Amino acid sequence: MASTWPGTGSAHHLTYLQDTTIGGTSVRHRAEWVYADLPDGTQVVVGVLAPVDLFDEPALHDVLASWRPTP
Repeated sequence: MASTWPGTGSAHHLTYLQDTTIGGTSVRHRAEWVYADLPDGTQVVVGVLAPVDLFDEPALHDVLASWRPTP
């Protein structure tokens, strides 16, 4: 679903959980991505990813939410 994101023509925000094997152990990760069309016609993908139990510690959702393209 297309949405608005400040400074973009349109954007998609995607969030999901995935299992990743690290050192032979499956670790659940949370990922969030923004796929955006910029006003100049270019496109950009910006994302954050971390193990679920660590995702909120550095406030990764807030970091992604603060992203804005430069004019």
